[in-house]
Amino acid sequence: MTLADRIDQAVGRAWIHHVTALEPGDPVVIEMARRWLAFADPETQAKKDEAQKALEAAQLRVKKLEDDFYVYGKMDEERFEELSEGQRAVIESTTATLELLEEEADLSPLAQADTLREAWEAADMADKRMLLKCALGEKGITVKPAARQGDRTPILERLEFDWLSKKDAPSES
Repeated sequence: MTLADRIDQAVGRAWIHHVTALEPGDPVVIEMARRWLAFADPETQAKKDEAQKALEAAQLRVKKLEDDFYVYGKMDEERFEELSEGQRAVIESTTATLELLEEEADLSPLAQADTLREAWEAADMADKRMLLKCALGEKGITVKPAARQGDRTPILERLEFDWLSKKDAPSES
């Protein structure tokens, strides 16, 4: 057992140290900025998710049309061209919408470690928890038990952080 304030302060110091140690433009910083933006602007994130689902659905329809035409011979060429042209138009339109939403979501101010540190310092507890979530992997933070009652081990030595790492950040491929 330990005081929650003690852990909160230690976690805050660890978060700031971790974030400021990252290079500007680091894929991890960019992923953290994306996560924060999704939290800070859920409406835009919902639009992106909807557009992404629509794009994936149209791509699946094109694949099914191609299978029906090329593999199974279920339709004539004219009908195939008509249907696939419509789906390709949907794909182009949806891709353009996604690109526009990405352009509107300017991550550059958030992709700077100093800006993230300032956001932490200005945040209330709920926002700090969200910023922390943006920087952590699946396992989050584990507090190791004290060795004994009255254990004076520094709290940072009892905390294990599963920081978001380069392997967790999406690649730009």
